[in-house]
Amino acid sequence: MFVREEKEELVNLNDPDQRLLTKILEINMERIEVNKAGLFVFFPFVERRSRSEPKIIMIDPTISFGRPVIAGTGIPTAVIASRFQARDSISDLAKEYGRAEKEVEEVIRWESRPIAA
Repeated sequence: MFVREEKEELVNLNDPDQRLLTKILEINMERIEVNKAGLFVFFPFVERRSRSEPKIIMIDPTISFGRPVIAGTGIPTAVIASRFQARDSISDLAKEYGRAEKEVEEVIRWESRPIAA
């Protein structure tokens, strides 16, 4: 468990003498928000772990039973990816769902990622 001190440093409560100088934890924590119901919403990294990574994919327990969706919508990422695999083009999908082509590309990248066993 970690806590942020007044000095803006994160402290490991299991070992208070250990300071986390790396920004990795902070970057990951920026991807977690609280929704109106007080539940945590997660925006996973798609391509790289950095602050510049857009928050396009959202996992919210109150939307689509916690399945990944395009942020701000209820459009499941699996639906977009399956239609792309069925030969629908990125531009056609973007037009049909009213989303930017970049969002559709990110969704396909997310759904095509290798999953650890």
